[in-house]
Amino acid sequence: MTDVLYRIIDANFNRGREALRVMEEYCRFGLNHPALSAQANRGQTSQRGIAGTGRIDTNH
Repeated sequence: MTDVLYRIIDANFNRGREALRVMEEYCRFGLNHPALSAQANRGQTSQRGIAGTGRIDTNH
């Protein structure tokens, strides 16, 4: 059961990273707004710090 929970958490971290990437690209290309793009990029960096390596080890 624990492995299933780790996989769910990992999948949702991946979705969050993708959403932040889309927001960054919209700010960068759609709005042509470097400051908002940089802020979205910092959000991605913060999430990477929370998630660690970007993968949750399910092989305990």
